[in-house]
Amino acid sequence: MITNITIENFRQFDHLEVKDLKRINFFVGKNNCGKTTVLEALFWSLSPLKIESINSIYAFRKIPLTKDILSTLFLNQQESNSIKISICTIENKNSTLEIEQSKELTNEIKFSQPEQQLTVEKSYGYKVNYKDSNDERLYEGRLVSTNQRVGLQINIGQNLSIKSLMMSGAYISDSIGNELMRMQLDTIKSTGNQQLSEYLQLFDPNIQGVEFGLNNSIRVQTNNNTLPLELMGDGFIKYLRIVLGLVSSSLNILFIDEIENGLHFETQKKLLRIILTLSKEKNLQMFITTHSYETLKFLSEIMQEDEFNTQQDEVQVINVANTVKKGYQSYNYSIDGLIDFIHNETEVRD
Repeated sequence: MITNITIENFRQFDHLEVKDLKRINFFVGKNNCGKTTVLEALFWSLSPLKIESINSIYAFRKIPLTKDILSTLFLNQQESNSIKISICTIENKNSTLEIEQSKELTNEIKFSQPEQQLTVEKSYGYKVNYKDSNDERLYEGRLVSTNQRVGLQINIGQNLSIKSLMMSGAYISDSIGNELMRMQLDTIKSTGNQQLSEYLQLFDPNIQGVEFGLNNSIRVQTNNNTLPLELMGDGFIKYLRIVLGLVSSSLNILFIDEIENGLHFETQKKLLRIILTLSKEKNLQMFITTHSYETLKFLSEIMQEDEFNTQQDEVQVINVANTVKKGYQSYNYSIDGLIDFIHNETEVRD
């Protein structure tokens, strides 16, 4: 389980430390304070060998990865700047992902079509290092960025497998495609797990399950009909994505951005209970962002229920704030603290 994270020069953060992370962490704060950036930094550093991870953190925002967009990874775009994301586990093992803008440029010779004229395109380099707790370099590489594409070249250290570098993390977002949902559903079916149907019926007793049709389409089985997923509404689609991720997960860590989006307050309550149940059952660490005071109120109420009050020490709210004197800071609030905030009608998201 991750207990601490330090982020330097990534997006808007010059430096941010988030300490004493628990099994379930709700991130709150004002708009543009960096809640989602924390999730993306963690997700990226947990699977640093995958170029898809770099693509993904922009795909979550529905932005294609180009040279100009890639440069926004850095707070400042000077050649001396670098990104550093360090994470620590409870076993006191540290890993650090470092991205440094390289000063040198390389030239690539290309033929343009259809004129077949010889052209030279500049390629901007980014040095990539991934280190373990002994400061031993596990791999080094280069992010190569041109105006048209971004690629990753990696040299892995001796006696080191790619698998040994990986921690398991999945990002549940509104941009999840049907292919990933199909894989999750196949995982559920292969294990004979009946929880998905149970949780779908919590949303609506008439829903019996989901299936895949032609062209990777998803269809929802009800008591009376089988309907395309798109006809079920944004709330059900969001609920399905999260529940599929929870039930199918063989991973250690899940990220959910803006959990309340599109969900009725009663559905939010059901989903929070499912999260508390499955995160404990599967030993999942979760990182969740929310803008909603109502969601926090529901969380405080549910954590006082007999079924969940024994988990209070495993859940917290973390406020990310851009302060005038100290820059970006994080502030941890226990469930007892959250309950006091809600009881006194005090704003916890500022």
